[in-house]
Amino acid sequence: MQENRYIEDIQYETRKKLNIFHDRSPASFNHIDSYTDVDQHTLHVHPHVEVYFCISRYVDYVVGDAYYALRPGDIVIIRPGAIHKVVIREPHQYERFFIALPTDPLPEPLLAPLSALLKQTEHRSARLRPSAQVGQSIHAMLYDALSICHEGSTAQLAPLVQTRVYSLCLQILCTLCEHADDLLPAERRADRTELSELISDVYIYMEKHLKEIQNVAEIAKAVHVSPPYLSALFRKHLGVPLIYHLQSLKMSLAKQMLEEGYTVADVCRELGYTDCSYFIRIFKRHLGMTPLKYRAAFCAGKEEGDPSTLRKGGKI
Repeated sequence: MQENRYIEDIQYETRKKLNIFHDRSPASFNHIDSYTDVDQHTLHVHPHVEVYFCISRYVDYVVGDAYYALRPGDIVIIRPGAIHKVVIREPHQYERFFIALPTDPLPEPLLAPLSALLKQTEHRSARLRPSAQVGQSIHAMLYDALSICHEGSTAQLAPLVQTRVYSLCLQILCTLCEHADDLLPAERRADRTELSELISDVYIYMEKHLKEIQNVAEIAKAVHVSPPYLSALFRKHLGVPLIYHLQSLKMSLAKQMLEEGYTVADVCRELGYTDCSYFIRIFKRHLGMTPLKYRAAFCAGKEEGDPSTLRKGGKI
């Protein structure tokens, strides 16, 4: 079990993370309550499924080509490899839960409800909006799990705590599966604002033409707006420039290609970079190491049976 708690003057952050399966599994139950500004979160990807539970107001979420305006109680299912980012509309004390679950290996008792839930979402990330009754039930189970985590401060209690939290996570997923038919039609009928339409169009275009896109001007032309307007829109509403989003998508693909055995030169060429040294600088800026070191570290981790340790994401 891993635990983190600290207080910083008036603006504070509490974190609780519990690994609920065997040591080498990334599966975990997480709670974070932190004072958060609009520019503290970045685009990132994970190799596992995330089930994100929104508790606070003033929060939106970008997942792939979708932009979701969230309400407290909303749930976002984020698939492995989907680029995503929370959007903080104004600084506030930001509370959230999330359950991180690997798709392989996955303990059999959890495999059935997770597989059913992913099938219900039609193989894409999705926002769920439970009814008041279902939302209250899930809310209660989340805080019960958090309370149990706080009890497990000794080595003797840790196995029992893991089992109890495991059970609650299983109940939450089963509840979502049982009510998926009621939740998902609402998602398909969700209203879309002009802002979300434009951002969605931008993400769709970037995903379809990721390798050949060279700059923001090409994207702006494709969605019929000016480059300054599009850049300002992304900076205002998503907290970082559009070029950073483009680079994040390219670096996510670069990681995947390196893991599949491509050379650094091949990846550089495939992603449309004519200057390999520039590509290496961008990769290091986003990943914290050069492409060559990343590939070597991934191969070493794979030989040890735990390649997921290298796939670190950004803040949620």
